[in-house]
Amino acid sequence: MDHIHHLPDELLGEITSNFEHDRLSLSRLALVSQRFRRLAQEFLFRHVDFVPDTNAQSINTLNEPPLWRHHRLLQRTFKETPQLRKCVWSCGPISLEDGDYDDLRYLAGFRNLKTLLLRSISGDPDDYSADGSAHRTKLDGDAVLSLPILQQITSLTLHNGPSIGTIASCMLLQSLRDLTVDSVNDYTASKNRHPVPDRTGSLRSLRILRSDSRLFRPEEGYGLKTASLCHILSRAPLLEEFRYNLMFNCTLAGFPPPEFDFSSEGALVALRPIRNTVRVLQLSLFTLFISHVTGFFPLDLSEFEALRHLTINAFFLCEAFKVPQPDREDIYQYMPKHLQSLQIEFPSQIGVFYWDGEQDFSFKSNGDYKIPPERFAWLFQFPRQKERALPNLRRVALLDGEQPGRRGELVEWQQPDEVKDAFKAADIELVVQVNIF
Repeated sequence: MDHIHHLPDELLGEITSNFEHDRLSLSRLALVSQRFRRLAQEFLFRHVDFVPDTNAQSINTLNEPPLWRHHRLLQRTFKETPQLRKCVWSCGPISLEDGDYDDLRYLAGFRNLKTLLLRSISGDPDDYSADGSAHRTKLDGDAVLSLPILQQITSLTLHNGPSIGTIASCMLLQSLRDLTVDSVNDYTASKNRHPVPDRTGSLRSLRILRSDSRLFRPEEGYGLKTASLCHILSRAPLLEEFRYNLMFNCTLAGFPPPEFDFSSEGALVALRPIRNTVRVLQLSLFTLFISHVTGFFPLDLSEFEALRHLTINAFFLCEAFKVPQPDREDIYQYMPKHLQSLQIEFPSQIGVFYWDGEQDFSFKSNGDYKIPPERFAWLFQFPRQKERALPNLRRVALLDGEQPGRRGELVEWQQPDEVKDAFKAADIELVVQVNIF
């Protein structure tokens, strides 16, 4: 113990940091000495959560639910040792029910809190009522702009379908730099009780992990749904990263009903507010029972001058379900000049790289396979056009997308020598992974 007493704080902190994610070891270290106790507490309370069990009838029982007990003991700890509040960097998930913001108000004294996760715990996030109000994050625009704790948050995650108005309000928080939304409820976009103030925020990164394709649906003037995404992105004039996983619903018969038709032109209009700032763009696509698609050809991103890293589904670049494959030698024209990496996601059943419905690749005994040359001929456009059109391109990746209901083995394509040589000469890394069923 005498040796520990003479160790500098920097060294003790380095020792303790090795157990940052091991709460049991941190708890044991806290028993070694007062100095270790102080350092261990900084890690033990770096992240806290407030998630009581709402099914509990009362907390004043011998059979008190564990989550209620955790919630109550945590608050008592901070009351008895208020200096621990400065150790808290992140908090969540915090449940929001029926406009109850007590936990958020309680956090007002945590001056170092920067990361927050909010969610509704009332049912399935996809189980919306007719007016779109059920089972969504209970956080309205007025609360976003008035609760003191939200004015210091730099990273915010919203679970269970916040409305377009809620997202837009969050983007006005001047301290917020990173916003993640697991799903979007766009059904009440035109029925906001409180209009969102007409100003912008300082957001740098926005991730919308799931939504339906109606956000891009063209209606009159590209429609409310395109306007909804445009409404969000127009609040972020400094946005550098935008990741969006578009959920594309189809019937079991494979033909999407009219409300799920997609317009690449509408998508381009929706993305226009960030075309001069976004450096990282991801437009993924969750596909379900797809056998026919209209309106996906093509999405021209050549005017996105700041874009450096692009992940995009093949639906946005070329027409699908064409056998034999159409000419795709002009995809490079849709890319911005300063692009450094391009990743194309392609479900194999749409025939972008090969056509698994026709089995037009041949298996070998060692599990290797061969793609017909006419299927990969379009790849040569990238090394061929690099010097003139894409001088900064360093990496091209093609990844076979996950297919609901089908599980295959994701294997690396054994590139022919002519492909390897062409990309090596152009100093471009090529990665192709294919699902084999």
